[in-house]
Amino acid sequence: MCCRLYIRYTAESAVSMLVEEAKALGADGIINLKIEYIPSYLSNHKYPNDGYSATGMAIKQVLH
Repeated sequence: MCCRLYIRYTAESAVSMLVEEAKALGADGIINLKIEYIPSYLSNHKYPNDGYSATGMAIKQVLH
């Protein structure tokens, strides 16, 4: 049996998810952070919700 959960993401939760993904890659920073609002009419989901997209580049500081 499969279930689907539709959650209305906030900008804060989108950034938090991005940070967790960056940490999982071993990064200690994110550059070029972009947060985009996505209205429900642009969503392709069966039960669309407004939401946010957060993108950026994970970086790792190199110490010499």
